[in-house]
Amino acid sequence: MKQPPKMSQASSPNNKLIHTLLLKQKSPSQYAIQSPAVSPTQVSLPKGLYQSKNTSIDLTKLATLMKQQKVKQPSDGQKDSMNQLIAKARAIAISAKTPTGPIHIRNDSTQVRKENKEPEVVSPKVADTKQMGKAAFTFEYVIGIGGFGKVWKVKRVGQQYAMKEMSKALVITKKSVNSVMNERMLLSQLKHTFLINMYYAFQDRENLYLVMDYMCGGDLRFHIGRMRRFNEEQTKFFVASIFIGLEYLHTNNIIHRDIKPENLVLDEKGFVHITDLGIARVMKPENSSDTSGTPGYMAPEVMCRQNHTFAVDYYALGVIAYEFMLGRRPYVGRSRQEIRDQILARQVQIRASEVPPNWSAEAVDFVNRLLQRKPNSRLGYNGGHEIKLHPWFKSFPWSKLQNREFTAPFIPNPSDDNFDQRQIVIEDEENAELISQNMQLLRDPNVQQQFVGYEYQAHNNERVFLSLTLFTLLISIYCAVHREYYDILGVSPNASVQDIKKAYRKLSQQYHPDRNQGDPDANEKFSKINVAYEVLQDPEQRKKYDKGGVDGLNNQGMQHHDPFDIFGSFFGREQQGERKGPELKVKVRVTLEDIYNGKEIPVYLTKQILCPHCRGSGADDPDLVETCPTCKGVGSVQKRQQVGFGFFQTFQATCERCYGTGKIIKKKCHLCKGDKIIPGADNISLYIEKGIQDKQTIKYENMADERNDSGTSDLIFQIEQIPHAFFQRQGTDLRCKVEITLKEALLGFKKKIKHLDNHFVRIDKEGITKPGEVQIIKGEGMPQHEFSSQHGDLYVEYKVVIPDFNGEQLRCKYNLLSLRMVKILLMNIIQMYNLYVFVYLCASQQGIMPIIYYNINKLMYSSYQIVIESEPECVNLQDIPILYVNSIALQFKDEQMTEFKVIEFALIILSMLISMICGARYLM
Repeated sequence: MKQPPKMSQASSPNNKLIHTLLLKQKSPSQYAIQSPAVSPTQVSLPKGLYQSKNTSIDLTKLATLMKQQKVKQPSDGQKDSMNQLIAKARAIAISAKTPTGPIHIRNDSTQVRKENKEPEVVSPKVADTKQMGKAAFTFEYVIGIGGFGKVWKVKRVGQQYAMKEMSKALVITKKSVNSVMNERMLLSQLKHTFLINMYYAFQDRENLYLVMDYMCGGDLRFHIGRMRRFNEEQTKFFVASIFIGLEYLHTNNIIHRDIKPENLVLDEKGFVHITDLGIARVMKPENSSDTSGTPGYMAPEVMCRQNHTFAVDYYALGVIAYEFMLGRRPYVGRSRQEIRDQILARQVQIRASEVPPNWSAEAVDFVNRLLQRKPNSRLGYNGGHEIKLHPWFKSFPWSKLQNREFTAPFIPNPSDDNFDQRQIVIEDEENAELISQNMQLLRDPNVQQQFVGYEYQAHNNERVFLSLTLFTLLISIYCAVHREYYDILGVSPNASVQDIKKAYRKLSQQYHPDRNQGDPDANEKFSKINVAYEVLQDPEQRKKYDKGGVDGLNNQGMQHHDPFDIFGSFFGREQQGERKGPELKVKVRVTLEDIYNGKEIPVYLTKQILCPHCRGSGADDPDLVETCPTCKGVGSVQKRQQVGFGFFQTFQATCERCYGTGKIIKKKCHLCKGDKIIPGADNISLYIEKGIQDKQTIKYENMADERNDSGTSDLIFQIEQIPHAFFQRQGTDLRCKVEITLKEALLGFKKKIKHLDNHFVRIDKEGITKPGEVQIIKGEGMPQHEFSSQHGDLYVEYKVVIPDFNGEQLRCKYNLLSLRMVKILLMNIIQMYNLYVFVYLCASQQGIMPIIYYNINKLMYSSYQIVIESEPECVNLQDIPILYVNSIALQFKDEQMTEFKVIEFALIILSMLISMICGARYLM
């Protein structure tokens, strides 16, 4: 049997170049325009991509140029250039033939055309590719059946191979053109010891053919069925072999997404090889819609339609290790929905009582950490080095295993038939019927056009490999262009909304201006954090940013093309993932104080949950549930309809016997009465963020009603603000009305307003205040949502209160007015008299008497002012002497009446009497 070459990394310098470029490049660089194959008037291409002789792609020059350039954001012209390169790489990938002339790119950067200026010269290698077909191989026997056809053991020139024969009719019927073309393209650029490597690919009118390494040891599913369990040494060897293959895929930015025992095959020495790259994908930030995989081995984030990373492959590796240890999968169900419900209901952990004899605690910890439902808690989330550094692999000879210098602890018996022939017969009969029904479709030229470029031969496909290398490089560059906001928050492009919010809260507190006063760098960092969070916390904004960066958010510039959608562009879209039930909307009433200060409030929620007894099956006993004999548990049946002469269409229809459930229940569950769901309750802590808007919604994914026929629905909280008694909110501003008296309106006032967080806002108003006048107090409004350190303004509207008077009150006011006039006249007369006496005393040189007289009159003048400013409710003219005497005492109203003050008061009264007597004496 042909053995692949021994290596520890990529098997060619080109693969090594991919590895280097993907790791080192962070964003596209700028290059000067210089290409002999493109005229100055045509659209420019980056320098160094094409050699002068035959325009072939020179990746060595490209690597050197990119290493020397600085990291910059690309200009619009460079983005156009990138799209041209993507279009070129696609065209080359479709046509796996050596070019016969120079390739020119039109000015519209959307089409690629070839101009044959010389007669076509076909090299012997290309001719060999064209003649490659079934006749070049000797077919021995069938070793397996897949979803699209058979797998044969074949021989050519004394070398054994495995040939996958796939019916085009089945591929089209199952809408899997993307999948088979994806596998063919990935296999053409991936070569590794622990992968199944491809050597030839060709087609005829009815079938597609892949010629790959032959593995006589069978797949691990077959051996699990025979062995039930493996010991710890064997499990560690299998896990390490699988990990090395995954590490190579991840280094090339590829997620396998379908790691399971059926896709892991053994060679004659017991080494594990990964196969089936049909649903593998190039890693990209936004991949929540890619939900393909096998239930039971599919990671929770994929089943819940969330963005996922390489950690999904490590979760599947944990499921396999669990199965090796205990002989069963951690989550078992008859459908994807049942398995998903179990994953959401509980976190599987291997307990001490379940551990088989002679298994170490390190092995148990390794498996438990791989099976973590939360990706960021899973072993390997931060990189494959976490797996190698785990205590279970302490002192493990990784280099020997990579070089195949390691003796496998489990070696298949070469004399045994390591393939399940019973399954081969069953699936072959089902496929044969579908093929016969859809064979007429293959006569349509448009159908055959979907498989153009499928041919491949390992030794003459360097051009296609280089084009795919360039395409992979461009994808990695495209991914790195729009990472700035993620880097600001310190999260990965695949981070969940919860992780983004957690990072934002931490960074906003660290760089808050109140904590970093006088630090301009911290203030600038705080502003960038807020801007990044505002974009990334919104799913729609985040999607636009991932595709087009800041320009995409502003809807500026060119229409950004998604380079990850290469196979969708070539062959159509894939089917969408699992649907969800209707959203559950709940209104939450909160006070204005809660919105101003922020608050975490408990919410008691009633919702529908899966019946805990039947776990959503509707049956009282799982043994009383039978698979529908009509649809065989699928829930749908295939029907055939003639759409024209000689053409038949096969479509899926709901089974009329089981109504699409795939099951027939003999006895309904006694708890849910067969409804599969029951009323339940849940307590949720809802955090009201500062400044959140009225009527704004907060979404909790997969937290509402549970359903058996669809995914758990989303919970939507709608904030409803309770009206406040004093403040009214208008966006980020606050408004309030303050009542003042007529006197305050005429003479001014000072007041305090108690704010929503119990601090006081001081108002100092001088002069006349008009009714309805509005005063603006800056920075005393509502905090801005997501920017809680910034506040709006407070608008204070003044309302002048004019009192109502009856007849008696009007009489008193009239007397008071008359009193004021008399008091003012009397005060003026007394002041003139006092001035005359003071001048006379000074002129008569009476010693200290003028000073005493001056102080007395100053006190008397102040007393008159108090009398004038007082406003008794009712006063008569005869009350003037009493008011005058009381006014003197008011001078000491606010003073502490100490012994000194009492003496001072008595002296003032005595001095007043003396001055009056002296004044009268000198006037006589």
